[in-house]
Amino acid sequence: MKNLLRNRKAISTLLVEIILIAVAIGAAVMVAAWQLGLLPGFQKVAQATIWDVAFNSGTPHNVTITVKNLGATKVTITSLKINDVSYTPTPALPLTIDANSDEDLDASLVWVAGDTYSFVIRTSDGLSIVAEKVAPG
Repeated sequence: MKNLLRNRKAISTLLVEIILIAVAIGAAVMVAAWQLGLLPGFQKVAQATIWDVAFNSGTPHNVTITVKNLGATKVTITSLKINDVSYTPTPALPLTIDANSDEDLDASLVWVAGDTYSFVIRTSDGLSIVAEKVAPG
């Protein structure tokens, strides 16, 4: 039994170094491909946000909500609520926003200076985009 254990050979250090270098290069290539968006399914995400809300004091009062899609695919807006009340903005919904672009939604709203308004936009994939803004005054 002792002779069997003595005759076993280990992996050479050169072979271990080659394997470690290959694993490191493979990992670096995967990280680079992920960062550049070359891996399908990882970066194909719609990422919409309420970029700005402008309270317009013309007649009638209205708000302009700028929705920006920072993602890599299109996003479709299906509804708009302001303080839990549904609004029909211009342009009409559903509205599709291309990747890396933005759209303005105009909603007729009689707003009061100093009041806080909650904006909720829902997308076709179930995402809720929420923002709060205080009306100027």
